[in-house]
Amino acid sequence: MSKARFPQNWATAELVKQYMRNHRRYEVKKGRMMPRRERSTATSSGNTSQLPNIDSDVDEDMDKENDEDDNDGGESDAEEDG
Repeated sequence: MSKARFPQNWATAELVKQYMRNHRRYEVKKGRMMPRRERSTATSSGNTSQLPNIDSDVDEDMDKENDEDDNDGGESDAEEDG
């Protein structure tokens, strides 16, 4: 599987597509996923569930990490000055 023999990794892409098709088919067979025609009508009619907006949570987490990083290092600012 070299790039010279398979330009732009088309063989890998086909393997991934086949894997996903088989995975979806198995999930539908087991009843864990809706059949394709039901999934496509749910998407086009707007019946999909909205994912929560996590951007605000990520920003808060980043602020907390930045505050913790400022306090790391073991020495306080007073010790560095003196």
